[in-house]
Amino acid sequence: MQETFIKAWQALSSFKGDSQFSTWIHRIAVNTVLADKRKSRLDLVQDHDWEREFEQSLSATHSASQIDLEKTIVQLPAQARYVLILHDLMGMTHQEIGQQLDIAAGTSKAHLNRARSLMRDLLTVESES
Repeated sequence: MQETFIKAWQALSSFKGDSQFSTWIHRIAVNTVLADKRKSRLDLVQDHDWEREFEQSLSATHSASQIDLEKTIVQLPAQARYVLILHDLMGMTHQEIGQQLDIAAGTSKAHLNRARSLMRDLLTVESES
C-alpha cells in the first residue's frame, strides 16, 4: 500500500483527469501488485505446512463454503479471476474494468462469463468428490 501511494505521489502531475481519481489510483495499485508478483515468483507448493496453518487460521473466521469458494477463485485463469473479483466483489462496471485492465468492455464480459462457468464446473466437481 505504501509503495502504491509513493508511486501515486510521484506520478500526481501526470494525472490528467480523464478518469476518476479513484480509478487512476486503483490502476497504480493493481500495477504495483502485478509487478511485485512478477518479481517474486516463489514456489510455495513444496512446503504445505503454511497452507495447513493458513486454513486453520481461516477456519476461525470463515465458513467451510467461503474457504472453498476462495480456493476455487484462486484456480481461475488470471484474467478471468481479475474480472470476477473486480466485477462481483468490488462492484466495478465492465467499462471501468476495461479501463483498469486495458481491455474492451466486451472482453471483460467474456472473461466474467468464462470465470463464472469455470467456477460452476470446479465447485460441482468438488461437491461430487
